[in-house]
Amino acid sequence: MRSVCALIGIVGVAGLASVAAAEPIFITNHSFEQPAMGPGGFNQNDVPGWSLRSGSIFNWGAFHPTVSSWGYTASHGNQVLYTNSNAMVQQTTSAIVTAGEQTLLELDVIPRPLHPNASYTVALYAGNTLLASLTNNVGPSPNGVPIPTALGFTPGAAHPALGLPITIVLGSGTQVNFDNVRLNGVVPSPGSLALAAMAGLVGLRRRR
Repeated sequence: MRSVCALIGIVGVAGLASVAAAEPIFITNHSFEQPAMGPGGFNQNDVPGWSLRSGSIFNWGAFHPTVSSWGYTASHGNQVLYTNSNAMVQQTTSAIVTAGEQTLLELDVIPRPLHPNASYTVALYAGNTLLASLTNNVGPSPNGVPIPTALGFTPGAAHPALGLPITIVLGSGTQVNFDNVRLNGVVPSPGSLALAAMAGLVGLRRRR
C-alpha cells in the first residue's frame, strides 16, 4: 500500500510541472527600437518605456551599432540599450508579485569593443524591495557577441512585496549594451492546484 501511495504522490508532483503555464508579460520597447536611430547613431535619456533609476541622464540611451561604424550589430532588431558610468534604468511592468508564482527575466548582454571585463547588473524590484539580482562582467566574451542572461525568483507566502508590480532594472559600471528583454510568469493552473491537493492528501494518508 505504501508503494502505491508513493507512486501517486510522484505522479501528482510531475503533473504540477506539466500543467504549469508560462505567460509572456508585455514589455514596452523590449528591443529598444524606439526612437529609431540612423546607422551608427545614439541618443541620451530618451527610450520610450524606460526611465533613469539612478545616475546621470547623459549615460544611457538607445544605440544603433553597425559593423562598419562599431564592429558589431544588435542581437535583436537594429538597436540596443546602452548604459555606462553606473547608470541604472528601469521599467515597471504589469506583472504582480504573487506567492508561489515564478517570474523569469531573460535578455542579451552585449560586450562593447574596447571595454573588456565591463561590469553589469540585472535586477528585479517591487518598489524599493529587491526581488533578485545578478552582477557580473562580460569576461572574455568576444566584442558584440550576445551573452544570454536569465534571472528568476519565486516569492513565498510571507514575502513583503506581495501584490506590488515588478520592475526590471538594468545598468553597468562601464559601457555595456542590453537587448531583447523578455519576462515570463509561470502561473499554476487549476489542474495543477488540484494535483497538488491530491498529492498532499496521499501523503497525509500514508503518514497515518
